[in-house]
Amino acid sequence: GRGTQGQVTGGGMVPFKSDGIRAYATEIANDERNHVDFIRKTLGRATVAEPDIDLKNSFNTLAKAAGLGDSFDPFASEENFLIGAFVFEDVGVTAYHGAAPLISNKGILDAAAGILAVEAYHAGIIRLLCYQKNLATTVDKIAVLRNKLSLAAGSTTMTDQGIIYDGKVNLVPSTNLTSIAFERNTDEVLNIVYAGGASGNFGFF
Repeated sequence: GRGTQGQVTGGGMVPFKSDGIRAYATEIANDERNHVDFIRKTLGRATVAEPDIDLKNSFNTLAKAAGLGDSFDPFASEENFLIGAFVFEDVGVTAYHGAAPLISNKGILDAAAGILAVEAYHAGIIRLLCYQKNLATTVDKIAVLRNKLSLAAGSTTMTDQGIIYDGKVNLVPSTNLTSIAFERNTDEVLNIVYAGGASGNFGFF
C-alpha cells in the first residue's frame, strides 16, 4: 500500500488469569489480523497508509467520558481487556451493517457479510464474558456513551444497548420489534473512534 505504517502508542501484554479468555483473546487477535490483510489485499492500489493509533490516551478519554475514571488501562487485567474489547466489537458490527447498502460489488458484499458475521461472534462472546465477570454495570456506561456520540453525529435513533436493558439480560443488542442488529453510518462510527471528533476530544486515530 501507499505511505508508511503509523506509530502505535500504548499497548502491552495482558496478565490473563483464565486460559479460556487468553485463548479467546488470541483467536480474536488472529481474526482481526486476517481481516486487515484481506482488506488491504482486496483494496490493492487503493490501500492507504496505516494511521497512527493511540491505545493509551484514547481509552482514557473514552473511560472518562463514560464515567469510568481517568486512568483506564485495557491491558492491566483480563477484566480491563474485556471492557476495552467491548468498546470496539459492537461498533464493528454496526459499522459493517451500516456499510452494506453502500457496497454494489456482490463479491465485496459477500466478503463484508462474512467479516460482519465474525465480528458479531466476537461481540457476542465479549458481551457474555462481561456479564459472567459481573462487568455489566461498567460496560453499560460505555453503551450509553456510544449512543450519545452517535446522536452527536446526527443519529435520530438508538444505535446501542447495554448488557442489561429494560431490566433484563441483553446479550444480543438489536431493535426491539424486529431483532435486527443496529447499524451506524460513517459519521457515527468516526464520532466514536475519534471520541467526539469535531468536539476536540482525542480518539484512537
